[in-house]
Amino acid sequence: MTLIFEVVLTVVAYKRGWKWIAILPVGICIIIALGIGFVGGLTGCSLQTLIPYLISLDIMTILALIWMSIKKRQLPETEVTN
Repeated sequence: MTLIFEVVLTVVAYKRGWKWIAILPVGICIIIALGIGFVGGLTGCSLQTLIPYLISLDIMTILALIWMSIKKRQLPETEVTN
């Protein structure tokens, strides 16, 4: 369910001017989650131990996407001289 919400927020942030930067929060979240799962598997941690870390990671990703969806990206203005 949260993945659908993240995809919708990514599309909204993309349309608000963030373009391909809008994909970064989800991509970073997936890489960190894979790392947490890999290290947890190597150390023998149970899933119940890892769930709070993964949920907090997901919440941070959603908050970043909400911020990007609300705030329109401001590009630096270039000075045109003729």
